[in-house]
Amino acid sequence: MAMNANGLCLMEIDDFNPLKGQTWSLFWPEETRTQVADAVNRAAEGVVARFTAECATAKGTLKVWDVVVAPVCDATGRPAQIVAISQDITERRRVHERTALMSLELSHRIKNVFAVVDGVISLSARSEPDRTGFVDKLRRRLNALGRATAYVSPLDVDRAGLPVIPTLLGLLSTLLEPYGATMGAERQITIKGADCPVGHSATTAMALVINELATNAVKYGALRSPAGHISLTVTHVDASVGLVWEEAGQKLDAHPKSAADGFGTNLLHNAVIRLLRGSLQRDWLPNGLRISITIPMATLMH
Repeated sequence: MAMNANGLCLMEIDDFNPLKGQTWSLFWPEETRTQVADAVNRAAEGVVARFTAECATAKGTLKVWDVVVAPVCDATGRPAQIVAISQDITERRRVHERTALMSLELSHRIKNVFAVVDGVISLSARSEPDRTGFVDKLRRRLNALGRATAYVSPLDVDRAGLPVIPTLLGLLSTLLEPYGATMGAERQITIKGADCPVGHSATTAMALVINELATNAVKYGALRSPAGHISLTVTHVDASVGLVWEEAGQKLDAHPKSAADGFGTNLLHNAVIRLLRGSLQRDWLPNGLRISITIPMATLMH
């Protein structure tokens, strides 16, 4: 085993001579050695391996390491040596842990706010029973915003200790889950296509858009019965993301084709055009409905 000057500095080793000839895995805590050995074995087979683990320095300073173990091949293409590149990510992990704690507290407060607002709406509706339809729509939209907010405030981390970035397909699945099965043989909603990151600023508008489409499908379209089906496809074209919402398998005669000035329709258009800076096209097909939405990638990721 050999170690360069940077490695000696990071591991706080003043004299490397006593360590020459020792097995690298012995430097690691016993509970980590199986993981280290697996990475070395994969590299010996010609595969690059990676792991994250804690390990103290020679002077006892506990650090978190992101380690890449890679083969160095000879002229025949077979591994002749193994090199390990270790990055000290201790401070990065600490920053994330502090951020995660703050995010957890913020998420808790936001959930409480949504719960309070939902309660106020319910109490207000009792005194005006003729507004029940409006109240139900408002609560569904509020719940959609709550699910979207919860999704884009993740606490998961990847192997390097960095926050997991929310994605569009994940957000769509979260928003549509209450409206029907999205997995398995009984699913009525299929979500497919190319994934991409989604930012905090775009989630509110996306929640409004998807909730409006799904609500209309429940009231007038494909989700009125188990025979209906919705296909939501995501595509990437140049610097834009395309969403195609297709309803089929259920008569759509009751769908309000002429309700162009309705509140829900206006909300849908405003969310796509004004908030997301995109475009929307609705096409009535012989056996269903297709809605095509285009959103700039930069807006979606913001």
